[in-house]
Amino acid sequence: MGWNQKVPFDAEGNVLHYAFDGHTNWKTNYEFNDDLIIQGYQRGQSAAYFLLQSENNGKEYPMFISDFTEMIMNSQINKGKVKGLFTFCKKGRNFGIKYLKGNLYE
Repeated sequence: MGWNQKVPFDAEGNVLHYAFDGHTNWKTNYEFNDDLIIQGYQRGQSAAYFLLQSENNGKEYPMFISDFTEMIMNSQINKGKVKGLFTFCKKGRNFGIKYLKGNLYE
């Protein structure tokens, strides 16, 4: 894992696309296996991103468009769901997740 920084989360445990002062829980970056369902896309003040939701725990994860494109080219997406190993990343002042590799459950 190359990027070893803190990642912002809200009180429910969802990663924040942008860190807000006061209501942010910071955790050290880590890798995680999950089944994520593509929910759609959103726009922030400075970036557009895709939103994925964990099928396992219901947590929501933003993903930058460039990382989403890389995931499409390197994973197997079945009916909007992708299984794999993910980690967190930062671009500018925004945070998201990044696909590392897949099919770890098989």
